[in-house]
Amino acid sequence: MPIYCKGTICKNCIVFYGHSWKNFDEESKEDLCSITFPIRYTKRQVICMEANPVQNIYIVKKGLVKTYKSLPGGKQQILSIIKKEDILNIHCLFEDFGHHSSETLVDCELCAIDKNLLENLLKRKPKIGIILLDFMKKKLVRSYQKIMELGQKNARSRIASFILDLSDNLFDEQRHDFVLPLSRVEFAEVVGLCEETAIRILQDFKRENLIDLDKNLISLLNLSRLQKISEK
Repeated sequence: MPIYCKGTICKNCIVFYGHSWKNFDEESKEDLCSITFPIRYTKRQVICMEANPVQNIYIVKKGLVKTYKSLPGGKQQILSIIKKEDILNIHCLFEDFGHHSSETLVDCELCAIDKNLLENLLKRKPKIGIILLDFMKKKLVRSYQKIMELGQKNARSRIASFILDLSDNLFDEQRHDFVLPLSRVEFAEVVGLCEETAIRILQDFKRENLIDLDKNLISLLNLSRLQKISEK
């Protein structure tokens, strides 16, 4: 039986103090926390599988989570990378089964919201739903942007864009040196390329002194050049 937060258990509550939740009033935050409980997942642990029943909606308090669709032959198509303060499984509201799978990329701390209790809360207090719609809107915009990039940008541009996005958005603050949280296969899947092409372009970037690459550690050496490449 989960122990619900009620706004008091978590020392640094992501709902009460997170930037993404600033539009929530205190009452709405307390209502949300009353049906929320903390849960931890280790690196590379599956949170949920597509076509399985969904019990919880999750807020990422710490860590990174990938969402993906399973393809024939054991392959995956990565759909998104969920970072701190973002919501996982929000598309499953008022539905019984998940549309994709999710797996942690690093050790994660999540705030799990009981899906059935959240659905009942939204029926009683619609203003919470209006704010959650803003999260869904942002997710939709990011999806459109990814579709555009995959359809219009060349391979070098896609990889430059993704590296800059990792630097700017996936950590608590902008970082020019970071450990890539994806395998080589996953990195290629995100940018819509085969593994060989993605690795070749990363090596090209290294030879051109745009990045330094040491196993999974990436250092961005020439941000202005990378930005210009990403815009092509």
